[in-house]
Amino acid sequence: MTFGLHNLSTFFHTCKSGCQCNGNCYIEGAAGKEKNRGLMTDLAKLTEAEFRDNPVLFVELAREWAAGGPEPTKEHTEWLQALPRPLIVKPASARDALWGVLSYPERARSLTWLDRAGILEELLPAWGGDYFRQALRLQAVEEVHLERWGAGLSKSSFEWLCVYQDQKADGRLGGWALTGLATLLLAGDEPANTFAVRVQQDLKALGASEGERERVLTAIREYPELYDALMTSTTPSRNFSPTAVVATLSTLFVIPRIPEDTCRRAMICGDKLLARFAAPEEPAVPTKRGGHK
Repeated sequence: MTFGLHNLSTFFHTCKSGCQCNGNCYIEGAAGKEKNRGLMTDLAKLTEAEFRDNPVLFVELAREWAAGGPEPTKEHTEWLQALPRPLIVKPASARDALWGVLSYPERARSLTWLDRAGILEELLPAWGGDYFRQALRLQAVEEVHLERWGAGLSKSSFEWLCVYQDQKADGRLGGWALTGLATLLLAGDEPANTFAVRVQQDLKALGASEGERERVLTAIREYPELYDALMTSTTPSRNFSPTAVVATLSTLFVIPRIPEDTCRRAMICGDKLLARFAAPEEPAVPTKRGGHK
């Protein structure tokens, strides 16, 4: 996959900053690009002592990589391993950097690096738990970007979803970034409502806004019911949040041994759910289309 190159349909908007959110990154526009370039240069010049004194810089390294910059080096990893834990005592100090990671399509690889470094669990303690569940969730985050889940959506549903995702919660984090975060935290090792309480505590400590928390927590609570419905090709009678629909469809593509036909039928059900927002009085017409690459 090549960063910043999208295989777009005629009706999908062109992403202006090389990301999935049409220029609506947490760090956006010309000023954001200039800031990114300066940050990349500055990080490359920093010493081990400077990283030790400000461990949030390791999250900035991950943000840089998600933005298309260089991968954190072996030296950076060695610096990490030599430091006492916890690295980041106040999660809120790393929120801007983590929000930056989530704001780029290559978020999955950077989140994986943060997970292996033990930083992700420091920022989001609810993330800890079963290794195989964590691996699946990281793969599902990548699927949000690959958009295989979008192949079965109609033109009207996909267009509406893109507009919805381009809106920032409380003027901060965009919809694609929030969907990536929700997908990462979609299921824990306990019942959804109990897990949502833990995630809510983590997001508050991280400094997430009320709107940001609500999008993620709603998806977590809706996931079990929506997953069962999509697996049985049943279109629920009640509505589900667009964040939950995309996050759940993305998850289906990485669960082992789910037949392709099941995924295809699930996408049809997902399209019907999104169509209730996009064109509540008009039937959706399927359209073939390529996603982001």
